[in-house]
Amino acid sequence: IYDEHGTGQYQSEASYNTEVAAAQGLVLLDTHLITIPGIQRSGFEPCDLLDIEGKRFIHVKKSSRRSTVLSHFFKQASNSAQQFSRFPAAWDQLINLVTQIGGQQAAEHLRAAIEDDARAWKVELIIADAPRATGEFNIPFFSKISLRDEVISLHAMNYRVGLRFIGLEPDDF
Repeated sequence: IYDEHGTGQYQSEASYNTEVAAAQGLVLLDTHLITIPGIQRSGFEPCDLLDIEGKRFIHVKKSSRRSTVLSHFFKQASNSAQQFSRFPAAWDQLINLVTQIGGQQAAEHLRAAIEDDARAWKVELIIADAPRATGEFNIPFFSKISLRDEVISLHAMNYRVGLRFIGLEPDDF
């Protein structure tokens, strides 16, 4: 994003998520929480972007340079998936949220996707970052361990898992 003086900066995660949701027909759930009835302090963000047709919970994070940020990001995505695996009421709450945000038709599509056992849901982790000096994307060592552990947990819950990078120029930070 460039201002009137030609100074550029990378857009915020919230702005990016809003733009992508509109462009790709996804449900924007960034900052929206679901609570599980009867369980105190059960609020969690299901994902940033919900792809109903593709059955994808999409989580987005800018930068992959700090292990603490990434480990929290991976744990947050895994925790969300775990809530859907453990509590059927979480799906009901997701349907209610999608109805509020995307309308009745989106909620009906979601119901159909939930009932479709032929395809597993996918947890997709997207990291926007500049490539390293080698031109490749990478994450810190301890984040790799955290990611490995969360992927093992997600697979045990029958989720598919994906990790993608969105390339930024180093100046965009």
